[in-house]
Amino acid sequence: MSNARMKAMLTPRRTPMPRLRGWKFILLPDMDCLRTQAEHARRDTTGMSSVCQEDEGFMKPRSRPGAKPSYFPRLLAASLLVAGLQAARAAPVEVLHWWTSAGEAAAVQTLRDGLQSRGWVWQDSGVAGGDDRKRLVAAARAGADALPDSVQLHTNSLRERAGLWLSLQPTAAQGGWDRAVPAAVRLSATLRGQWVAAPVNVHRTNWVWASKRLLSEAGITTPPATFEELVAAADKLAKLGHLPLAHGGEGWQDALLFDNAVLSVGGVAFYRQALIALDDAALRATTMHQAFEQLATLRRFMDPRRSGRPWNFATAMLTHDRAAMQVSGDWVKGEFVRAGKKAGTDILCFPYPGTQGSFVFVSDLFAMPRRDASRVPGQLALAQTLMDPAVQHRFNLAKGSIPARLDVQLDGYDTCAQQAARDYRSADERGTLVSRYTSEVPEAVRNAVAESVGGFMAGSATPAQGVAGLAAAIQAAKKSRPADQHRFQH
Repeated sequence: MSNARMKAMLTPRRTPMPRLRGWKFILLPDMDCLRTQAEHARRDTTGMSSVCQEDEGFMKPRSRPGAKPSYFPRLLAASLLVAGLQAARAAPVEVLHWWTSAGEAAAVQTLRDGLQSRGWVWQDSGVAGGDDRKRLVAAARAGADALPDSVQLHTNSLRERAGLWLSLQPTAAQGGWDRAVPAAVRLSATLRGQWVAAPVNVHRTNWVWASKRLLSEAGITTPPATFEELVAAADKLAKLGHLPLAHGGEGWQDALLFDNAVLSVGGVAFYRQALIALDDAALRATTMHQAFEQLATLRRFMDPRRSGRPWNFATAMLTHDRAAMQVSGDWVKGEFVRAGKKAGTDILCFPYPGTQGSFVFVSDLFAMPRRDASRVPGQLALAQTLMDPAVQHRFNLAKGSIPARLDVQLDGYDTCAQQAARDYRSADERGTLVSRYTSEVPEAVRNAVAESVGGFMAGSATPAQGVAGLAAAIQAAKKSRPADQHRFQH
């Protein structure tokens, strides 16, 4: 074998890249760069701040005169980038709330879906037991420096921990929240004129719900408009062997019945003076005595085994015709749906007698505790989700409440919700849209009212004793401060 042939065999052959007719190499962004930029995009909602460098390694058809350019490589690159962004943004947003009943689960799912559509994951931290239980858990977690991304609360909890919350003002300005939300609700979600919470709904608390079948059996064809008519209807139902009033024996349920009675006998001005301003003269007035007289009358229409009964168990008594009426907020409608009943058709609704023309509301607010900067995009995405008109439409349809926004169409809502929406607008215009006192006063006062009124409802105290006990309890509570408040101050 010749030396030349031997050398040729031992020398590595350079194989040229295959040339496909009509194709050439192009440059694509470096994928490590894309991943880095995706991480930046997750942390910074303004998007990518720089352009990635390009790597060689992909072929596209060679352009020919008169030929249309191929966008396939660009589309592929964009798809890879979007996939990277979605993977990076699919981070959890932890939400602490108290919606844990079966009827409320469907409503929460609408919020979860809405957040997911924005590229984030709802991490559920539901706590049973209502506002008080939720607050204890939040306080404990704050002490452990492990706050969630968002906390469901009411107005006074927002004010008690004023330094804790992330400002939502830029998001609110961009979304037109000021124009969409009535002044009374806006006031409940702002501090010093700045939005710090997102109101997802409005619950009306001065409602009476009634079984159409049982009322028909008793010959009651018109909803009671006065307290005297309500008592007459209850007497008719009792004579037929029906329990007139379904009620749960929890303090907050007794307090809800109580503040309806206060509004009924005293009107909006007295309600605000006594239960929000906590004026001692109003608390001891004859009008307050009349409110306790209503409670004394109503407790004889309740069953004696109600102690400790949750609200949804009381609602089940109504939906299964084991009781004729229930005084409660419109959150009960979720339980109606679960039982196959429809508000306005199977279950009738009317304002608590004497409160027509007024609208007492509780708005479920979601505030975002200040956390490290990496959590802010998810928190703002949640705020945008909660205030999205389409989300509010779906959520409140499932929840039984009405949207906090005035610009949401109520297609598909029942007649009770339609009436609530009309009354909501009307009360806003007339100045009779009132935030329920439990959202306005300190926690110690809320507890004092619940304990005092709960004791009155469970026993046989006279109205005079009820008035004296309530006034004394509130005065004592005003001198105290929430035990956990210092743990939230910044």
